[in-house]
Amino acid sequence: MRWALAALCTCASVAGPRAAHAYSGFLKAPGEGYAKVSYSTITSNRFYDTEGDLFDLGSNFNQQNVMLYGEVGVLPYLTLGLNAPVLRLNSFETSRTAAGVGDLQLFAKSGLELYTIHAALIVAAELPTGRSEYLVDTDFEGIKSNLPTGDGETNFWLRLALSRSLPTPDWIPAYVSADVGYNLRTKYHGQLQAGFELGVSVLGYVWLQGSVNAQFAPTPTEDLDPSGVFLFGEGTEYVAGGFSASANIPRTPLWVTFDFRNTFANLRNLYAGSNFGVGLAASW
Repeated sequence: MRWALAALCTCASVAGPRAAHAYSGFLKAPGEGYAKVSYSTITSNRFYDTEGDLFDLGSNFNQQNVMLYGEVGVLPYLTLGLNAPVLRLNSFETSRTAAGVGDLQLFAKSGLELYTIHAALIVAAELPTGRSEYLVDTDFEGIKSNLPTGDGETNFWLRLALSRSLPTPDWIPAYVSADVGYNLRTKYHGQLQAGFELGVSVLGYVWLQGSVNAQFAPTPTEDLDPSGVFLFGEGTEYVAGGFSASANIPRTPLWVTFDFRNTFANLRNLYAGSNFGVGLAASW
């Protein structure tokens, strides 16, 4: 039964330059900003249930996202931004494609610098702009799959981030960031996240970043809401590693970006695999 439910209903939880990272302690100066349009994709048939058991479902699940990210400094101690899945495509090998917008996230970041450490509190609201029920036809007569583009609830994220520049030579600036956050969900159980990132630039024209982040579901498995287990991230856990590279287009404010992310440990209630992304960003 778990196999059948997962095969027919599961939606994946897959979830630039240094100053573009919303989860860092760095803020934008008033009038400064960063915007990025990106495309990413993940394909996997490795589904882990809420007990951490692996199921090879035979049919690949694919998710594609077109994302718009932006942030701008409005006050010396306030940066505002958004993270918007303007197009999300979900499909199985054996189903049609569900296409629509995802859940829009708006955030505000405020902080200060103390003894060379930049600390910021980030408050974000994730709005239910995506469809929580999206039934599509499958290759099996009379059977439809629900492949939602959103979770159908308003989420509130609270996050604390700490960052500092590293004492490297001027021609190779570097930084380190760490963050911890809690997702206060209005329908399902809360989630904890933690992350670490190291970034380095070469002559200001190339940024290289490596990161590790994790999500934890503090609610016991037996207390999870069954209506959200397979579809909406109820009980989802993972540890993921990522790498990003950004290269400046000479004599322009534009950056070409590449992103890679892989979920590799403590996997529960998600399709595990590698996510690849490319994008175009602008900073001012």
